[in-house]
Amino acid sequence: MAGLMLPEELGGAGLGYAEQSILCEALGQALVTEPLAQLSVLSGALIAAAEPGAERQRLADGLMSGRRLSHQPGKGQTAVQAP
Repeated sequence: MAGLMLPEELGGAGLGYAEQSILCEALGQALVTEPLAQLSVLSGALIAAAEPGAERQRLADGLMSGRRLSHQPGKGQTAVQAP
């Protein structure tokens, strides 16, 4: 689910906010316990908005493969950290 909002050129599904909201509503109705907002909406949107380049691709690859976890950064941290 991490790559839902990532552009297709980064290996994601390329969903927009409207499609994402429909998916969130359906998952909420089914009581799915996934960090969808954190992984897909926030991280996907931030990576998608980043300037094209190797770092953007590396972050997208890491997020989608599960090698990198996304979380709300604390003091002195970045939003994407290695597990």
